[in-house]
Amino acid sequence: YNLNKSILFNVFSYIIGCVSLFTLFICTYIYPSGGLIPFVNLKFTVFIFAISTCILFSKWSGKAFYKYMAAIIGFFMCHSECVTIYKNIPSMEYIISLGWVLYSGLSTIYGIIKNKKFLIRTGIVLSVLTIFRIFIYDLSAVEMIYKLIAFLALGVILMLVSYIYTSNKKKN
Repeated sequence: YNLNKSILFNVFSYIIGCVSLFTLFICTYIYPSGGLIPFVNLKFTVFIFAISTCILFSKWSGKAFYKYMAAIIGFFMCHSECVTIYKNIPSMEYIISLGWVLYSGLSTIYGIIKNKKFLIRTGIVLSVLTIFRIFIYDLSAVEMIYKLIAFLALGVILMLVSYIYTSNKKKN
């Protein structure tokens, strides 16, 4: 009995996927995020459920699309939780960019170490988006010395990721 070809599996997949996306939409955009405790709220639970569903679909169907979708939903979860932190503590104005940097960097490094190509690709694309966000949005109102420090830190981080990638590629 092949689960991948089963009509019941396909129907179940679409129903669970639609329910996950609907609840994700309801919890992210309609449910108020002010006053929530980060990582201990309904939004976080729904994001985890959606990521778990994508991972299960990926394993059952063998399609890489669901792996990418899980990584992207994880990015949105990180962004949503950083927005929650920012709304609770407005003085942490760069927390969203920091969350983006951490998520994209950790997913890239984890993908390199575990040799997961979808995580490497997703992490690199998210890193590029993060770099654009930081240099277009965050650094627009910052003094020149901080921009210089940010560019130097970016160079060091990119060299470190490149070193890890090439050293791991030589091992394989």
